[in-house]
Amino acid sequence: MFCACCGSADEEGTFAEVDAHSSMGTLQESPGKSTVPAEVKEVKEVKEVKEVKVVKDPPKVPTPITEGEFEVEIVPSAIQPGRTDGSLGLDYDFIDSKGLTITKISDGLVKEYNVKFPERALQPFDRISSVNGETGSLDDLSDLLLKAKDSLKLKLTRPKERSVNIPKKSDPLGAQMDFKDSSAGLVLTKLMDGGLLSRWNAEHPEDSVLPGDRVVKVNGEPLLGLPMVEKIKKESTLRLTVLRY
Repeated sequence: MFCACCGSADEEGTFAEVDAHSSMGTLQESPGKSTVPAEVKEVKEVKEVKEVKVVKDPPKVPTPITEGEFEVEIVPSAIQPGRTDGSLGLDYDFIDSKGLTITKISDGLVKEYNVKFPERALQPFDRISSVNGETGSLDDLSDLLLKAKDSLKLKLTRPKERSVNIPKKSDPLGAQMDFKDSSAGLVLTKLMDGGLLSRWNAEHPEDSVLPGDRVVKVNGEPLLGLPMVEKIKKESTLRLTVLRY
């Protein structure tokens, strides 16, 4: 047996345990410091998303026709899909040399067109001066209306309405008028010097009544041509409803 002597038996020795894998013994962690790896945080870029509202312009509504020239196109298939023709349902008279004047709208294409396109609706006393780009005499315009098929392009004039109060007394009106028994009112064609209307115009230029104007009511009453002439002769005071194109 082998023994190792490390000094005398009376001497106390000092012993230290040494880790078999390290010559420096066990290491203590420093206070306040962590050997745990720092937590890696995923950094996400957050962008503020604002709701963007797209403001759309409101649909344009056609301005209703009040007076002056305008055009319309009446297409049967646009009124009712698959439709190709049909009665216009228009009555008009021939007393205005500048065009056919609508006097009545009955059941037919024009009435249906008015319902679908009210902002461009035709009205009584609108005057037709062109049909599908063609002009001519009143008879020519009437024939063009009757022969139109797939579509109908009309050029019209809507008159301005006003009321004129004329004290008649016993003086004659002093005007030539174009009318028929069944025409819607009458159209003034000529004024005589010294007549009631000529004197009225001289005194009231802002309310003048001129050749080409159509009288459609007398004292608030709508009348046909001949009955209107008779009423004008009888009345002592005239309140004329006049249309000017």
